Amino acid sequence: MCGIAGVVGSTDHRLISDMTDALWHRGPDSSGFFCRGQLQLGMRRLNIIDLRTGDQPIFNEARDKCIIFNGEIYNYKLLRDDLRQQGASFATNSDTEVILRLYEQGGAARLPELRGMFAFAIADGNTLLLARDRLGIKPLYYYHSPDGKLFAFASEIKALLRCPFISPTLDEQAVADRTVMGYIIGDGTYFEGIKCLPPGHYMTVSMEGEKVSIRQQPYYQVEVEPDPSLMYEPAKERLKELIAEAVESHLIADVEVGLTLSGGVDSSVLGLMMKRFYPSSINTFSVGDNDKTPDIELSRVIAGRIGSTHSETILDFDDYLKDITRCVWAEEQITSLLGLPSFCLFKVVGSRVKVCLNGEGADELFGGYSMYMDRLRTVGWAQNNLSKLKEAGIAVRSEVTEVVDFLASARSYEEYLKRLFLVDIKDQIVQRHLNLVDKYAMASSLEVRVPFLDNEFVDFVTRIPVNYKVRKDFGIGKYILKRAALEMFGDVMIDVVLRRKEGFPSAGYQYLSRFDKMCEASLPDSYLKDHELGRCFNSKRELLLFDLFRLIFIEHRGAIPEGFDLLEFIKEKSGTREMAYADIK
Repeated sequence: MCGIAGVVGSTDHRLISDMTDALWHRGPDSSGFFCRGQLQLGMRRLNIIDLRTGDQPIFNEARDKCIIFNGEIYNYKLLRDDLRQQGASFATNSDTEVILRLYEQGGAARLPELRGMFAFAIADGNTLLLARDRLGIKPLYYYHSPDGKLFAFASEIKALLRCPFISPTLDEQAVADRTVMGYIIGDGTYFEGIKCLPPGHYMTVSMEGEKVSIRQQPYYQVEVEPDPSLMYEPAKERLKELIAEAVESHLIADVEVGLTLSGGVDSSVLGLMMKRFYPSSINTFSVGDNDKTPDIELSRVIAGRIGSTHSETILDFDDYLKDITRCVWAEEQITSLLGLPSFCLFKVVGSRVKVCLNGEGADELFGGYSMYMDRLRTVGWAQNNLSKLKEAGIAVRSEVTEVVDFLASARSYEEYLKRLFLVDIKDQIVQRHLNLVDKYAMASSLEVRVPFLDNEFVDFVTRIPVNYKVRKDFGIGKYILKRAALEMFGDVMIDVVLRRKEGFPSAGYQYLSRFDKMCEASLPDSYLKDHELGRCFNSKRELLLFDLFRLIFIEHRGAIPEGFDLLEFIKEKSGTREMAYADIK
């Protein structure tokens, strides 16, 4: 696990050092650089696999190609064995070198063989190959200058903003687009000129005279194609097998692997399955706002069953407030704060282990959210947001309206579910979940692995008929997963399966509501009305967080101002020295 960065078109080698410094939190164990002419690569490493010889960049024997890599390849040992049979030799025991050897044999055509999460760059002469994993578990951002002379990429936007040739300019169109669906559709960011390489894509970058040319191509496209010939019982049995395979593969590491527990189905399944393959005591971690919440109580039950060393983080409101600013810094986007308790939890996890498993992805694959049950409310919410912006004279991009129309035009509930599953496993899961999990965790030098998004697991689950996943007649989402969990693990799963969906972690709702009330009481009613982008937000709290995002990233190029205090910031925006705080419960 690492942070990677690079520049094409500049001979100022101080630049890559500055960019890599901005990624220190992603890899505090070591750093590495490669500079040749107008090509510069840099990385920060978090040692997880091949602790002794896995430092990067890694070169081939001729030293005319090298790689920097962020992620994990779970089938690297099988790939390495195949490559050795074909005559390849290896100087390290790392998964990084396996990617380089695959590239030497077949270039980008070998990308579909990688089972894992990754973002990497391979320098090959005057050409650079960038690639991102199939679903976008690992982030990769880039900038191509308008004159075509400069190109830069990095694991985080903060590193790109270290480049003096990149102006941190807010993309107001992206802010408007977000209002409709709650996230950005496509490869854009909230910064003009900065994009993300889409999941399942690679990019070739090359110097052609004074110009840097880029060409982007897909190597994988996720599809949701339910197979009507797939019977329920065989599907459930295969699901059990794939859960076991995914968990076992995701435990590969040369350091200890922990687990975050929420008291829900997803993380409980991971924990109980993990116990079958993990030889030593497991470190498990939970977060809540008191020790009687379902998150905490049910996590204790699962931890007790697997015999883990269990750690509970109980937040109070002061902790919550203190972490808001750094959470915004970590996210690099306009935040909802729903994930802030996860950010707090990952700080604790990162102080104990370098790697942990997490249940992210199961809700998108099996229909765990309320929107799978309530079509009218889901579509109506997006259509109302479109209407609100239209009345205000604010246009959104055609890609946004196409997604809304795609969901609204479904001719049956079953067709709606199929379309929603497809929408959710693309932009939604990346923008609202995977990006945040990665950045929250890496802010504390922690690698988070998501077994439910394993290649083979996803390929199978997207073929399962939607009525096996969502049973509207019973009011149950994730039906087949819950049935499989009960059969695999028995009575310990009963309370977990019957628990009402709250989201993880539920601690966020109480404190988010309290912070919302603080903002409503402290900020004037004119705050939304007079703000140039106030119509794109539904509350004073949302607008305040946007202004905080803009302060950190637009005004201070990705750095929290020295001595910054959130309460003073709220006072400044309120235009008064008083604020409602102590009386807000």
